[in-house]
Amino acid sequence: AEAFAQALEAEGPGAGVERRIVLNAACGAGVLSCLCSRLGAARVFSLDTSGAALTLASELAAANGVAEELALLRGDASAGAANAALACDVLFSERLVGDLRYSPALLHLLTVRRLHLKPGGRILPPSAAVVLEAGDFAAEQELLHRPRPALAGLHWGALA
Repeated sequence: AEAFAQALEAEGPGAGVERRIVLNAACGAGVLSCLCSRLGAARVFSLDTSGAALTLASELAAANGVAEELALLRGDASAGAANAALACDVLFSERLVGDLRYSPALLHLLTVRRLHLKPGGRILPPSAAVVLEAGDFAAEQELLHRPRPALAGLHWGALA
């Protein structure tokens, strides 16, 4: 989430999500949806197939004062035909941002792009670098339980 926030902020005013309609095609807990709302998106549609994820996203949005700007919807944005109500200027998938590799999440995002991204719209991130390293991930377990620092002023308490 931090890298996503830095990328949006680095683009400067008007280049990111300000005054744009954003679709988070697999929102999970909705952290990036909240961030887009805080950065001035006109509207953020947050879809997920998991009711539990949407409940968490709702709690996080309320805790951060952006519940009115988010439309939390249960469903699969890649299923069915194009839906004019979900036409967006900016598209991303929170699950893909957390797992940037060739996976079903990438195929899902490409289908959603075809169905819902307006002509001239953007996918975020626009590119990614993949770095492979061998490592011991045992210490990663400890990171899950560390307090998270504030990111762009968002409150993480609803994720606990």
